Amino acid sequence: MLRSNIKQTRRSARLASLCIQPKKNDNIIISQNSINRIRLIKSNKSAVNYLGKINNSNPIHHLNANRLKISQDFPDNDQIPDGDEERTKANLGEIVDYLRALTPNLLNELPETKYLDNEIMLKISESLMNSELTPIKRGAIKGKISCLTILKTLQIIFKSFYLKDGHGHQLKITHLEVDEDGSTCYGIIPGATKVILHWKVVNLEKNNLSNDDGFWGIFCFELNRKKDRILVHNIENIEYLRRKDIVNGFNGIARA
Repeated sequence: MLRSNIKQTRRSARLASLCIQPKKNDNIIISQNSINRIRLIKSNKSAVNYLGKINNSNPIHHLNANRLKISQDFPDNDQIPDGDEERTKANLGEIVDYLRALTPNLLNELPETKYLDNEIMLKISESLMNSELTPIKRGAIKGKISCLTILKTLQIIFKSFYLKDGHGHQLKITHLEVDEDGSTCYGIIPGATKVILHWKVVNLEKNNLSNDDGFWGIFCFELNRKKDRILVHNIENIEYLRRKDIVNGFNGIARA
């Protein structure tokens, strides 16, 4: 039944994303062999189950001449006027506060368009592409409408099949970091200020606020030079952590 429902939702997701079908010169990333199911790979060492992990034996291929670069540049029109450094600092404070308030509600809400660059890019981790968690087979989606459409589709899929126990779910921020130098390993624009949020799904109705079981993930928001718009929203990773796996792993070591 779950597989049937997932297939139905994937078809709906494809209909919802008709407006962003790849054009001739679009940058597309797919795996050598499409992966059409979620594989939960248990590891006693890390006690982490990865969703939709792409097999290491299937390297990622870039399909057209204009390959998706590992790094991107700032837009040509993204410049800071002389003497406006204080304003950029104020902008950074405002957008960090906004992302801190937005992230807990990202399962139900979409970002305000005033904080999104016209050419914003939604970049999805390779481990999530071509999995049952998301119907997306493209490494990056560009443009406000396209990005918001995909985010809405991901909300529906995630809530429908992975969070079945009613409403009240939020993303609890477990760590927030602001990298003004852009030197972190996350993101694709060297030198861009990055707001990195580590989060965990919690159920407020069940008081599930512990750091035990549940979905964990990382968002990296890359900002323009004025620090008042989001240039790239990176979904870096989503994992499922089971405390039971950790306990069993320790018990196995103790028995050995």
